[in-house]
Amino acid sequence: MKITLTNSKLGGFIPSLNLPAGITCRSDAPCFKDCYARKGNFTYPKVKQGYLNNLKEYQEDSEKFFNDVIDYLNNGEIIYKFFRWFSSGDIVDMNFLYGIIKVAKACPM
Repeated sequence: MKITLTNSKLGGFIPSLNLPAGITCRSDAPCFKDCYARKGNFTYPKVKQGYLNNLKEYQEDSEKFFNDVIDYLNNGEIIYKFFRWFSSGDIVDMNFLYGIIKVAKACPM
């Protein structure tokens, strides 16, 4: 899983986990047509592949996926004040939503 710490709009030190836009988002969503995550830096092959890899890891073992997020955030060295779910992508299914809740409970920050 790839969690990034760099985002020019948010500033440094806000971890972010992304999924591929368009694949995990509803095509009938009001924001789909003008989605910024389907343009610019998001279209670079390495970026797209990283987001696809995150989705694949979730699909292969969702429990491990969310435990890895918890381990990343509760690393014992760095206390993160914020965590950003998705500058690209969306909640895949109800299980993903429950995983987000699990992370929030385990990492009150």
